[in-house]
Amino acid sequence: MNIENTLDGLYDPVTLFGKPALFTNLRVDRDMIPEILYAYDIRHGDNGIAVTVEKHVLVNHMGTVITAEPLDFGGAEYIRIDDESGDLDFVGEHDCNTIAEYQAYLLELGQAEKAEPEQASGLTMNV
Repeated sequence: MNIENTLDGLYDPVTLFGKPALFTNLRVDRDMIPEILYAYDIRHGDNGIAVTVEKHVLVNHMGTVITAEPLDFGGAEYIRIDDESGDLDFVGEHDCNTIAEYQAYLLELGQAEKAEPEQASGLTMNV
């Protein structure tokens, strides 16, 4: 399992359960995510379509999503993704491609109180 320790990497803007988020098909080192953001893994089914959001996925890892708010798992180990309902929409409502851009976007929306976009600069991808 290769874990990326990057904040400079490019992400895809997505909407997860109606909220703006970032997506990468890589595994992201949680220690590299700013404390004001949250990272979750997406599991895909045998057909390659996203089926669940989980805290960590080992098998059938589709990617990692970065969110501004914690997800409520309601005591469960995963949250089911309904593909037909658009729970995970790859046509995001924003055009952010980096953690720094996402933090600045959240600040504009008033969803982040102490986002520090400059915190994300200077890190490199571990390939």
